[in-house]
Amino acid sequence: MGLFSRAMKRDEMHLLLMGVGDYRVKGLDDMEDPQDRITLWNNYITPYQLIPFRGNRLGTAIRRGLDQLLEYEPDKGLALYSLSGTLINYYYLKKEKRICFKLPIEGLNSSIAKTLLEQKENLIKDVRWAGAPTYSKCGLWFPICTSLQRIRDQFHGADFVSLLADTEMAQGEKLFCVNDLKELHRDFLSERQ
Repeated sequence: MGLFSRAMKRDEMHLLLMGVGDYRVKGLDDMEDPQDRITLWNNYITPYQLIPFRGNRLGTAIRRGLDQLLEYEPDKGLALYSLSGTLINYYYLKKEKRICFKLPIEGLNSSIAKTLLEQKENLIKDVRWAGAPTYSKCGLWFPICTSLQRIRDQFHGADFVSLLADTEMAQGEKLFCVNDLKELHRDFLSERQ
């Protein structure tokens, strides 16, 4: 049984999306991220859509995994990082017309916004993977929000950041690293030179 089929059958899609245990996929370069999402999508998810009658369940299975990440994974940094990586890969491949299934996202943006806001301080302090000081001034918050913003702006996908911005502004906080991402990133790059 293939890796993706096993994750679907065992209801462990969230573990596959995070790269936990036997679900860890390694690509050509041994990257430090918890999961090599490009290899995962190219070798396991995208081919699955071509199997008759199975491709229809693909979007639902991935959505279930995303919901499980938000609801049950205690390591919220890993959960949100995996979620944003999964979504950006989906929307990139969709724009490139390399996938033919629909990922149901109804209600997902409010769950993402709620979890991001609850975990904001922890994410800013979380310096794993793309949140390392080499890449980010504000931990995992920056790469997660950047990915979500790119989905909307570059790939013309779902808007996962406006609700986050509206919610935070209603709470009277300045939305750090979402509305000012480009300026912050430009400042960060100039400091590294």
